[in-house]
Amino acid sequence: MGLDAHKSLQLPHFQERGILLPEDTQLIMDRVRQQDPQLFEMHETELRAYFREKKHTIPATIGMLRIQFWREYDRVQGGQMIVANIYRDIASSSHWAQAIRNVNHLAWILTPLASMIAQCDERIDTLMSNMRDVVAISPVDRSGNVDRHLAKLQFEMLMYFDQRKHGAIVQRVEQKTTSTSVNATITQNIPADSKKIADMMEKMSLEEIQAKLDEVKKRNAELPVIEVKAE
Repeated sequence: MGLDAHKSLQLPHFQERGILLPEDTQLIMDRVRQQDPQLFEMHETELRAYFREKKHTIPATIGMLRIQFWREYDRVQGGQMIVANIYRDIASSSHWAQAIRNVNHLAWILTPLASMIAQCDERIDTLMSNMRDVVAISPVDRSGNVDRHLAKLQFEMLMYFDQRKHGAIVQRVEQKTTSTSVNATITQNIPADSKKIADMMEKMSLEEIQAKLDEVKKRNAELPVIEVKAE
């Protein structure tokens, strides 16, 4: 099939990179896109939410075709996509033909894949934002009443981030060369298990909890910087 039998799909990320599809495939996709153009302007997260709201289920086979579609897109690097590379080992050619004629399925296939790292980073950022909101809430109301569950949760979060920042209970740093072996051990009197923290919190008064928080803050401020150098 010659170059003149291929056309660029009328989407920015195809036209900008000069990615070409077989003309018959491109014409089908462009025609189906006209049924609901807004679907093809959504990002992955928006499209997921839309399908969830409309109770549209995307079959696993369509998900696999989507992954292979964008692998083929990356492979050609500004050339001609080979459609058989998309559905091979996943579905038949007739199944592929049906998939691209379904507006919901086609919209999902043509939605660029977000990288796994980007997805993880986004979820971590969302969770961190939620945790900031939790930390900002005072466990003591205007009447002086203490929300012990919130205080316990904030205490556990403090212990967790303290360990993440300064190391676990026992941290061993080893850096070896052919002639050098350096070991540094830092021991901190911090419970490592959340259950232990919860049990400890149950037995502590508010004053003891505050004292413990102050102790951790003070230790963090005074903790020496350890440098490990290999000779």
